[in-house]
Amino acid sequence: MGKRDTVTKDYMSEPEHFADAFNYHLYGGKQVIRPEKLSVMDPTEIAIILDDENKKVVQKIRDVLKQCILMEDDKAAYLILGIENHSEIHYAASVKNMIYDALNYGKQVSQMEKKHRANHEFENSREFLSGFKKTDKLKPVITLTIYFGADEWDAPRCLKEMFDDIDPYLLQYVTEFGKVMKFISVSKNKGECAKLMDDKMFENVGKEAVKVINECTGANIEVPEGEESINMCEGLRKLREDDIATGVQLAKSVYKLHNKGKSNEEIAKECNISLLQVEEILE
Repeated sequence: MGKRDTVTKDYMSEPEHFADAFNYHLYGGKQVIRPEKLSVMDPTEIAIILDDENKKVVQKIRDVLKQCILMEDDKAAYLILGIENHSEIHYAASVKNMIYDALNYGKQVSQMEKKHRANHEFENSREFLSGFKKTDKLKPVITLTIYFGADEWDAPRCLKEMFDDIDPYLLQYVTEFGKVMKFISVSKNKGECAKLMDDKMFENVGKEAVKVINECTGANIEVPEGEESINMCEGLRKLREDDIATGVQLAKSVYKLHNKGKSNEEIAKECNISLLQVEEILE
């Protein structure tokens, strides 16, 4: 390690400087991360890769790694914050940081698995095979790259900028993965799902991404024949309109049977809905 790297590493290891860097870049200078709430962590990230013939140990050492405790609504939120110092431009920094973060998440899972197995805490076969309980939560890992050079940083700032001459069919899986996961995450919450109708992220979604969304959530968003992408905002509006029309028709059927003297149980059976749904409609 060169003298400049040593000096910058020591400088950023100081809690006040470390907190200032994250407060500046994450919170626009607002003092959210407090130096006294930072604790030093082992910067070594290790992964053991096994195959049929070999056991390979991958070891990466970060510049600085600290755990942070934030107070949100009187609850403690834990973050793992890392800093990578560069005195020279590093053209693969995005990949380097991704590896650090992935190894740390793997370490968190391994530590939880070790604890659960020692205490016999798994409740079913899925948790046992995963080594991770349904209720387990990971601590978010955020890595900040700080460049101490005088020349303008002209290296990629994200993985997408590192790709070149890639088939657009493949690129959509990289660029649209976030759209797919965001939709899936809110698909069972009608309120949150409705908000996506006004989310510009979904104004242009590739047909393959829509296919994954439909398969995983049962959304049934239509992709017109010959189209490579669609405006999912419009598709969601149409689905909502269809849902409203279906709901109106269902309500009419429920009231019609109710007026004929049918019991709520009979109505539920004939309309193929739950008793609770019948009661909600008739309220």
